[in-house]
Amino acid sequence: MSSSITDTIKRPIVLMALGVIIVIFLLIAAAVFYFSSGELGTSILIIAATLSVVIVLCLVSILFAASQLDDKEEAFALPKGSIRAVIAISLIAIFAILAVYLNNSISSPLIRKFEGLDDSAKDKLSNIYSDGSKGIILALVASGDKQKLYTLYVEEPRDQAAVDFAKQLMTTLSVLVTSLASFYFGSKTAGDKTGKDSTSKLPSPTASRINPQTVARSAVPVAIEVGGENLDGIAAVKITSGNNQVLASDVTSGSDIVHFNLPIPSPGTPAGTWTVVLQTKDGGAKVTMPAALTIT
Repeated sequence: MSSSITDTIKRPIVLMALGVIIVIFLLIAAAVFYFSSGELGTSILIIAATLSVVIVLCLVSILFAASQLDDKEEAFALPKGSIRAVIAISLIAIFAILAVYLNNSISSPLIRKFEGLDDSAKDKLSNIYSDGSKGIILALVASGDKQKLYTLYVEEPRDQAAVDFAKQLMTTLSVLVTSLASFYFGSKTAGDKTGKDSTSKLPSPTASRINPQTVARSAVPVAIEVGGENLDGIAAVKITSGNNQVLASDVTSGSDIVHFNLPIPSPGTPAGTWTVVLQTKDGGAKVTMPAALTIT
């Protein structure tokens, strides 16, 4: 019952949040279309686009939360790597759009229009552009009924400082895009490698048999072998019985067998059953064979 009540409360909240986000997005889109023709159109377009991306991310986050797929430890509660992917894709898109925009701006001629010129102003501008160093006069249009006025169209050369700035901006942005893409894919590769390393550890060693199972105490070390699986890393062997233990020597291991020599002198080595313990070199894994060896 409580679960159904919680779901009933959650659905309207999610719907309201989606409605508010959609309204804000529509308002931003309307502002972009309204102001894009003005001088501040490009700046407003960039700001609106950024806000739109944030709104979309919020919308996706709400959808993930409603589906119980959110990750509260990550930005926007989205799955790990989502924000890095958005940033990388956004920078690539900005680089492509800005490259086309700057190329068109630099390659296209700069046309200036002087309107409402009387004879004096027309002659003055004509003298300024007469030698062609500051620009080329494209057209001179006369207009006006009572007073004759002129409209002058002039093609001016691009400012070299602006051209250099555009080139520098493109170079900086291309370096930024390359660095960010390399960081994103590099982080992903490193994360994948770490994940693979953590899941591709060698299986634990196991021991299933010992030969011989019964040995007599002797002044000469006794050769013993233990068989099993994944025994490559075994580097030390000992036998224990209560508070007593005996360390083996000359331990050699293979994938399915371990050979060692066991010193079991008559004095100081109690008769009875002993536990065989095999230990890896790094101490990470230990194989215990309870009551596997009998000493007489």
